[in-house]
Amino acid sequence: MQVVTQFSELGLTLREFTYIPEKQGGLLRDADVQTFTTDDSYGCGCFWFSKEK
Repeated sequence: MQVVTQFSELGLTLREFTYIPEKQGGLLRDADVQTFTTDDSYGCGCFWFSKEK
């Protein structure tokens, strides 16, 4: 996924990905960002990155 690649290049590590689907509502915590596909037009992905000191 483009977001993960770009932030990884900055030395950040993806800690968690949560998806908020348009059609079914709720949260899909710890969704697999690499294989996640959806038919939602307006779903929202929430990324938590961290940087090691």
